Amino acid sequence: MNPGDSTAFAPIVADFGWGAQKLASAEAASGTDSTAYAALDAEGQQKWIDAMNAECTREGFEGDADPYPGTGDGKLGNVFHLFIEDLNNAEAVQSRLPAYTDCMKNAGYDVTATVPGYDGHEPWASLQGQVIAKYPTEVPSDPSALTTDPRWVEAVAYETAAAKSDSTCRSGLHFETLGAAASDLAQFKTEHAAELTELAAEWDALRTAHHNADL
Repeated sequence: MNPGDSTAFAPIVADFGWGAQKLASAEAASGTDSTAYAALDAEGQQKWIDAMNAECTREGFEGDADPYPGTGDGKLGNVFHLFIEDLNNAEAVQSRLPAYTDCMKNAGYDVTATVPGYDGHEPWASLQGQVIAKYPTEVPSDPSALTTDPRWVEAVAYETAAAKSDSTCRSGLHFETLGAAASDLAQFKTEHAAELTELAAEWDALRTAHHNADL
């Protein structure tokens, strides 16, 4: 399990970054220099790369020919995902999910719903799928026109409101889970220190390559 798809481990944020990522994706697809990409943090840049690969797949092209750094059987990324999955599936975490889903339902979000195109078994993943589905899918010749599209304005407002409700409903679960897992996470970091350093360099190289290819 990717930590970003875990209801307990996904970060608490003011917005989920989907609007910025989709605009950067539209700029790249239209041949516009992506100034938005350069302004994104590492997580935002990774979402941009994922979106571009997904767009290529929808259009009938292959995404990255090589797997992402750290992925594949026995690779550190997969080892970490299994590690997070074990922590996420602990009774202490799972027993608190109904309180989160009830809180979100009271705020107007059914995070138990399965969303087409997104893994909905986790409430957090369900919420993300609902937010993404609010944004226009077509790319205009001038991507900046997206920001004046009423559907775009509505989607941004929806994302911001969803993030605010998520923060209210999930902060306790998130920070208490991180606190309880701190020693396990520290041990994982110590045991895999050399691999983590190497992996960070590989990710930096991948982001740089994607950005340079778009200039």
